[in-house]
Amino acid sequence: MLEHDIPTTMTAGQQYPLTIVLQNTGVDPWTAGDFYLGHRWCDAGGVSCGDWTTVPLDAASWPVNPGDLAAAELVVQTLESPGSYVLRFDLSGPGQNNWFSEQSPHPWLVQDVPLEVSALTPGVKELIIVSDGRWYEPATRRFAAVQEQGPAPGSIHDLPEATPIWGQDDSPGSSATLTKRFAIPEGATELTGTITIVADDGVTIFLNSEFVGNYDAWYWPPPSSHPLHNLQVGQNVLQADVYNRPALAWFE
Repeated sequence: MLEHDIPTTMTAGQQYPLTIVLQNTGVDPWTAGDFYLGHRWCDAGGVSCGDWTTVPLDAASWPVNPGDLAAAELVVQTLESPGSYVLRFDLSGPGQNNWFSEQSPHPWLVQDVPLEVSALTPGVKELIIVSDGRWYEPATRRFAAVQEQGPAPGSIHDLPEATPIWGQDDSPGSSATLTKRFAIPEGATELTGTITIVADDGVTIFLNSEFVGNYDAWYWPPPSSHPLHNLQVGQNVLQADVYNRPALAWFE
């Protein structure tokens, strides 16, 4: 996101016309009529407060090759309740049922713009960058259930859905253990280990029986067609879950 005219303070329950200028930082061109900019509001913990709203990208010429610019004109409707929120933007394109931040192996632009609605001080969140070159927002979220999705026959692409093994009503401090097989298609690297999930107290991760660490938040990439990017021992991998699919971590 190169340019935007987003105000730092907005009034609740109002509409704001905005212009967003994007640069194609990936490796593939953007083609006319195929790419859309989406936005939605999230609370301070990263949980969605509404559905995505999308508008088509506009460019001086098509296709928008890597390094070139495109723009989007949109109208943002603020929430009715005053408070501190995050306005999240993302990009969708042909053949993608989810957003590129979740699904594409290429470094598509992903940027969260913390905004203040009313006069409250927003909770600004630091962005981290992981080894595939994309930005993620450190966030914590409580999921309704943790689900076992494996084992996978050689690739995360084949992980099936399964029934919840641990529900939201379980008492704080209870725990569950999942044994998973991770397959990373890009690097042909396989990591097998155990994830121990502790309610309210964070997540303890072991890979190949080696302790990785205790994390406040750890996300499994939700779309079945999206590989787990560059998971390494000692690396805290954070990834937003825009469609509320099952996560492999429960955390406060």
